[in-house]
Amino acid sequence: DFNIRFCDALVNMCNSKGMDFHAPSLIPKESADPEQIEEVLKNIHSKSTQRLEEIGQEKKHLQLLIIILPDVTGSYGMIKQICETELGIVSQCCQPGVAEKCKEQYLESLALKINVKV
Repeated sequence: DFNIRFCDALVNMCNSKGMDFHAPSLIPKESADPEQIEEVLKNIHSKSTQRLEEIGQEKKHLQLLIIILPDVTGSYGMIKQICETELGIVSQCCQPGVAEKCKEQYLESLALKINVKV
């Protein structure tokens, strides 16, 4: 699945730039139907909170959510609004067509954006 390859490549790029990304991710990578964006984001927030409690880190929170955007008009604004104002999750959105190619220049650009955010 290209989503998993892309996320792994992005984590590797971030690590190569000196950021401390831990593998595996806190919660499993998943795909979701664009029609259920709000529900899926709230579910991810809930799963991450539960997982942090399970590993004795209940005072911490999900630090970054990487999202490969669905090909649906208006989804970017909705995702950002839900993540950053309702749930308090920092997110990095990625364009699906560009992400699928996993080009080093794009990964490096995203890594720099992530570094500024977190």
